[in-house]
Amino acid sequence: MSNEKRRIEKNTAFFYDNDIVKTVSVNAPAKINLHLEIGSKRHDGYHLVRSLFQAVSFHDQLTVSTGSFSDNFHLSGNFAFPVYQNLIYKAVNVFREHTGVSSDLKITCKKVIPAGGGLGGGSSDAASTLIGLNRLFNTRLTVTELMKLGETIGSDVPFFFGSPTAYVTGRGEKVIPVKTKWELPLLIIETGLVVSTADAYKEIDQNPDRKRDRIDITAMYERYPREWRFFNDFHSILMKGNNIYSQVLQALRDAGSLFHMVSGSGSSVFGIFEDEKSAAEGEKVLKKSFKRVHKGKMLANPTQAVYNSENS
Repeated sequence: MSNEKRRIEKNTAFFYDNDIVKTVSVNAPAKINLHLEIGSKRHDGYHLVRSLFQAVSFHDQLTVSTGSFSDNFHLSGNFAFPVYQNLIYKAVNVFREHTGVSSDLKITCKKVIPAGGGLGGGSSDAASTLIGLNRLFNTRLTVTELMKLGETIGSDVPFFFGSPTAYVTGRGEKVIPVKTKWELPLLIIETGLVVSTADAYKEIDQNPDRKRDRIDITAMYERYPREWRFFNDFHSILMKGNNIYSQVLQALRDAGSLFHMVSGSGSSVFGIFEDEKSAAEGEKVLKKSFKRVHKGKMLANPTQAVYNSENS
């Protein structure tokens, strides 16, 4: 085979044929915050947090492929904002700078997770992009290396590389795996509101004296969800002037949810159910009042890239 037909990528030990298209797909899961405590503002402008993250089966889908050796990159998807503002772009640049891999890329993202929903969709897309690229180019980056790269993209990105349940501190970059105990079904309801995270934190700063009990998060997680005393510091802020939150939470309560809360800084609300039957019944009832109701489950395994094809 001629040199024109076969080349070796910089900083890897793997050969690629110019006329071969390689494709992987990655499901980018949403996350919910079972608990979210906002601390003081750091010198760098970020806030300290104590949170319990849980990955769920509600997801975006990314397809990542390469077929030539130019450095072109094309991103397409049903985004709510210009594609060049997407964290996927930043993830590709970070990967290329770290590995030296610069092959042609095409990424398609089928968005399902709503923007501004407090479900970590952008962060998950960025992490899943790195996972997909690592698999596609066989760069063999470890989870620790991927987390370090993810940290440069966004505070929540490191979470999506490891345990689907994790105790998260710092500004969100310190992720301590927690063994998943609960794989229960849940419903996620989109309120239709778009919440600015920056504005939500400004409200937090204006109300620094929040009174709440100090919770041993990991010990609380071991209890049955109906007994959880988790809270979200954004809850009281979001309730101001937005009756939709109280309506959704009450509807989940009436539908038999074991535990229900706003995720992140809003605007999505989730409810955890005892079994598939009760979740399905709840979904049926809630869809009569709310347009966007999604049924899923708490995940017990981390995200993986799935190899699709190699077509000559």
